Amino acid sequence: MHLFGFTAVNGDPYTGLDQFGRVIDQNWWSPSTLSSTDRFQNGYDRDSQTLFKKNLVTPAQSELYHANSIAAGDNNTAYDGLGQLTAFARGTLSASGKNGTVPDTVSTPSRTQSWNLDTLGNWFSLSTNSTTTNCTFNAQNQTTTVSGSIAPTYDSNGNTTSDSGQTFLYDAWRSKGHALRPFGSSDVE
Repeated sequence: MHLFGFTAVNGDPYTGLDQFGRVIDQNWWSPSTLSSTDRFQNGYDRDSQTLFKKNLVTPAQSELYHANSIAAGDNNTAYDGLGQLTAFARGTLSASGKNGTVPDTVSTPSRTQSWNLDTLGNWFSLSTNSTTTNCTFNAQNQTTTVSGSIAPTYDSNGNTTSDSGQTFLYDAWRSKGHALRPFGSSDVE
């Protein structure tokens, strides 16, 4: 992998890294075609949390790791107070001007997700492309309900015994064994 594109800081030969050692430019270069086969540029907030991954070879596959910008400086609050990701969009990035020239908007996303998280970091509400799924959790932090789906079940040790139509077995060391598939299902995944 050859890293190109940014001026080295203090003579540092790793030009794909910024002065804090964060990856800002990854360039997979083909010597036979003399062009990039993949190239990504990353941007970070002041807490080193990733704000975006810009795909320079296929721009529509770029990723924004927060909601579209609506106010000046809002990319500094893209994550919640515990540093957890709360929104995602895939599509061509652009700069709204509210955060300077930093890409902070995807006008026509091909995929979006956003999460509402509880104090333990569990998502109790997930919106994927405008379809919402809600979950609840018990005192042991186990999923007890999932809207539109069957919730997992657990044994008295807290091991998941079934989830999404599969049954799980454990050995004496609580190592997960194989999943027992429902009658008539394929063993090919």
